[in-house]
Amino acid sequence: MSTERLKNIELRIRRQRGRLLKADWLKSLNKACGFEFSEKLFLTLEHTEELKIAFFKKVKNENAQSSNHWSKSEIAKILSGLFGLSKTLMSTEVILFSSIDQFVGGIRVPAGLILRNLLPVWQLVNEDFAMTTEDVEHGICLEENPYTETGEYVNYGQYQITSWGFFNSISKYI
Repeated sequence: MSTERLKNIELRIRRQRGRLLKADWLKSLNKACGFEFSEKLFLTLEHTEELKIAFFKKVKNENAQSSNHWSKSEIAKILSGLFGLSKTLMSTEVILFSSIDQFVGGIRVPAGLILRNLLPVWQLVNEDFAMTTEDVEHGICLEENPYTETGEYVNYGQYQITSWGFFNSISKYI
């Protein structure tokens, strides 16, 4: 069987699984945000894969972004800062990534609404909290990291926010 044919079969299997997951995941997102999102807001699997590759390439490019670290005890400070940032981004459309993107695709959401409901959304995302604009000119990635900036292991872990574009203004709020 050709490689192309195998890729097509694999994509059809992922789409089928996505149909089973999408409604429940969307219902959970709606509940987390107190807002009614539509299935029409999901990107295709192919477009999501392209965006995710570009997004994480940018996350790893130290010249293109800023990265800040906080101890886990500072979660209230981080949440407060992201809430402050949410006020300036209420209707700004971004793509939210999740652990089931390979099945359902990323979803277009208002950045401010997601940032205001960060904890329940992050639990739903079930991986690093990651959002970007569709052109990847603006992005944010919040992760739990067991290592410091210098590579030292921290038993209790820490939070790291990597951001660029308008998300860089997070520093004004934290």
